[in-house]
Amino acid sequence: MSKKKTWLLYDHVFYLLKSVRKLEHLTILMKNLNFELKEFLLLYSQIFENTGLRTLHGVKGEEFEKVIINIDENSTWTNYNFCNLFKNGLENENFISKKTHRLFYVGCTRAKQSLVINFINNITNDIEKKQIIKNIKEFFGNKITIDVY
Repeated sequence: MSKKKTWLLYDHVFYLLKSVRKLEHLTILMKNLNFELKEFLLLYSQIFENTGLRTLHGVKGEEFEKVIINIDENSTWTNYNFCNLFKNGLENENFISKKTHRLFYVGCTRAKQSLVINFINNITNDIEKKQIIKNIKEFFGNKITIDVY
């Protein structure tokens, strides 16, 4: 399954699953979405918390000792733009930026003890890297550790 198809599916499957009342409905859903049982079971397992992985949407109201947030600049998200949030900080006031900032805030405030944010990107420009680090320090203050690899 392609990465784009997986994320698009992941965004909508949770709500679809809640509406499935009979096995025959599930079969029709899988056929219409054109994916294999194995893929479906893995996705179902993650959505219903049978793994240690959770989405930012799925952790609202919860707390954890340690939180790791992975953000991939090249991901296929269409509703959020984390790269823009890191590059431009809170200066951008459009709807997507506000929505992204709120979701990022939800993820970051779940950690009781430690928070690790992995921002996976292809940025080679040193000026852009410095701007991102500056913006991150504005979010969290100067008492954080930032490692660039």
